[in-house]
Parts: sequence; C-alpha cells; structure tokens
Amino acid sequence: MDSKWTIFYVAEQAKLEEKYVGRLLRGKKVEPQFVTIAKLADALEMSLDELWKQFLKEKAQFHKEQ
Repeated sequence: MDSKWTIFYVAEQAKLEEKYVGRLLRGKKVEPQFVTIAKLADALEMSLDELWKQFLKEKAQFHKEQ
C-alpha cells in the first residue's frame, strides 16, 4: 500500500473531516450518505463498482474469520 493513503490524505482528497473518515473506518458511523461514499471512492481512485466489490470481498472474509 502506498504511504500516501492515510486517513488524513483520504479525508483531504474527499473533502471530508478527518474525524468523520476515522469514525467510518472504525465502524462508528455506519450509515454514510451516498454522496459520502462517492467522495470516498473518488478519493481512493476507485469506481463505485470497484468500491462495492471490495466491500463485498472484505465482508465475506470477515464473516469467514468469525
């Protein structure tokens, strides 16, 4: 992973508050608006489709580990 991908960097690129992005990452804010998801996908240089596929992959992995 590139060292530029910090919470600060992603928040800055998405024009979101760093604390908000941190809460999302930790699962403290579990229902972001669609526009927020789109901003994060753009900041991560991913399409919404790629972001969704990654989410499903990680969700499946998480449930395997449970």
